[in-house]
Amino acid sequence: MTDRQAFDGVRVVDLTHALTAYVPLMPFQKPLEMASILNYSDGALVQSFTVDEHQGTHVDAAAHFVSGGETVENIGPEQLVTTGYLVDIRSAVHMNRDYAVSPDDIIVFERSIGVRVSGGVVVAWTGLPEPSFSTLRAAEPHLECVAQSPNVDVIKVSR
Repeated sequence: MTDRQAFDGVRVVDLTHALTAYVPLMPFQKPLEMASILNYSDGALVQSFTVDEHQGTHVDAAAHFVSGGETVENIGPEQLVTTGYLVDIRSAVHMNRDYAVSPDDIIVFERSIGVRVSGGVVVAWTGLPEPSFSTLRAAEPHLECVAQSPNVDVIKVSR
């Protein structure tokens, strides 16, 4: 089976966003800085950039949090593709911009589709134009926010 055949009939959604000076930042981060080294008139466009770690779309390996943990070069691409479930929390976020996704949101969603979410990710559709960094309660033991983009947070469900 080819890689293309493996995805026949599957909708693939790219949640990455471009690394720019306007990418959402944590309060302690500095924005991306770019400088031109060569221009097209020099024969090629060459730029340098400086960016704090963890800006933009990225992958954190276990070694980032645990000494001796798995490092990113050992993460296979098959580990970066999974089933996603879209949970629409726009109305709750509209009523309370600091709304936090809870297990109850997942349970209500599961009942609505008749499937228990396990082993995939929940995409929380916030409707916000930028990541809020607060749509997931840190204390929820089975939910981990693994990505944020404008309009959505991606939450890993493990139970």
